[in-house]
Amino acid sequence: MKKANYLLIVMAAALMSSCAKDVPTVDKGYHQESFEAWMRNNEPGAVKVGNIYIKYIERNANPSAYRVKVDTSWVMMNYTGRTLDGDVFITRSESVAHRIGIWRPNVHYSDDFRGVSASDNFFNLGIVEGLQNMNEGDSARIFFPGKVGFTTNISEAGYGGNQYNYVGFPAMMDIRLKYITSNPYRFEMDSLAKFARSQWGQEPRDTISFSIYMKKVKENPTGDPITKDSNVRIFYEQYFLDDFPLDTNNDSIAREMGIYDEEKSFRYESLYFRPFETGYEDVFSYAALNMRRGEVADVVVISARGTLANKGNSASSPAVVAGPYTPSRYRIYVLRRGTLTIEN
Repeated sequence: MKKANYLLIVMAAALMSSCAKDVPTVDKGYHQESFEAWMRNNEPGAVKVGNIYIKYIERNANPSAYRVKVDTSWVMMNYTGRTLDGDVFITRSESVAHRIGIWRPNVHYSDDFRGVSASDNFFNLGIVEGLQNMNEGDSARIFFPGKVGFTTNISEAGYGGNQYNYVGFPAMMDIRLKYITSNPYRFEMDSLAKFARSQWGQEPRDTISFSIYMKKVKENPTGDPITKDSNVRIFYEQYFLDDFPLDTNNDSIAREMGIYDEEKSFRYESLYFRPFETGYEDVFSYAALNMRRGEVADVVVISARGTLANKGNSASSPAVVAGPYTPSRYRIYVLRRGTLTIEN
């Protein structure tokens, strides 16, 4: 049903109500009446709960007792938001992005991990009410009227759809609620440990420092070891744990990764530093101290000990969004003395 048709329902409701003795204003009833009429005609199987309607797609047979609480809970979820006529205004789904022709190679279509906050524009009252009626592991379609819908556009660079006119209108949101926690730091630590165990066979006792795991990719037994007094030069690549590229300081690698940014070409040079005496992230110093010159290593680390900054939009590089409490993997190249390039 197109938005124009939805507006016709509003107008029809207004016309019918004009014959009544006590005529309500549009703000007091017409949009809500048309929303209710749309639900009756299009989604008779949806269940009304408070201000919203919800249609469960899949239910968790063994849900946890923990439920979503505003300003307390963090949730891992995937979602697609649509207007009532089916136009997508936001999606985390790569398949949906392909289907509607908005897919971009530099957008990380993945689950979203974020705190449920009243100050976050994403969590309008309708979405919050929907989440509070879902269990961890559920997927559902939530329908909400304009009065509990979006009051401003969602600022989610890279995930926007093909519809931009949804503020103040009723909408529907498909949500798969994968995880609920009140301790996002513990969730990130557990995610990192799970990766190290499943991919590298390492346990927390194998870390080179707290929350930093390392695996040598290329060894150089004859290379000089790095000490706290050494001046070291490195290149790095950074990825999400699913291997989606996030960042690098090497121009040729950036082109291979598809994230080279002409507007920020100054970023592509090696880091030259002495461990723990610079403003660089901890991960580089700890990794270098456990390597020799000429070696290459993979390192996985929590966000607090690495760097996960949103890269922003530019003419040459769409946004790569990296949220809080997101672990990542680095590939670190320690260069030999007197060299400025990576050796094969």
